[in-house]
Amino acid sequence: VSAALAAADVFQPVPSNANFMLARTTRLTPKQVFQGMLERDILIRDVSKYPMLAEYFRFNIGTPAENDAALAAFVEIGRS
Repeated sequence: VSAALAAADVFQPVPSNANFMLARTTRLTPKQVFQGMLERDILIRDVSKYPMLAEYFRFNIGTPAENDAALAAFVEIGRS
């Protein structure tokens, strides 16, 4: 998931061994990413108000089908 997200050239995921990932974007705010995902019925967490995470959002790793849907949505949002 991390490699696929990074390949979109818009997102910079933080390496993780957990069931969730942190990422930031080079062109959008976390709030814009959150809103774009919400419009696609995918819920992520805007953690930009947490200390030291001003540029980040968080999302959970799901089933392969859920991950594919989320990655497609991230790519679509990144292109907008």
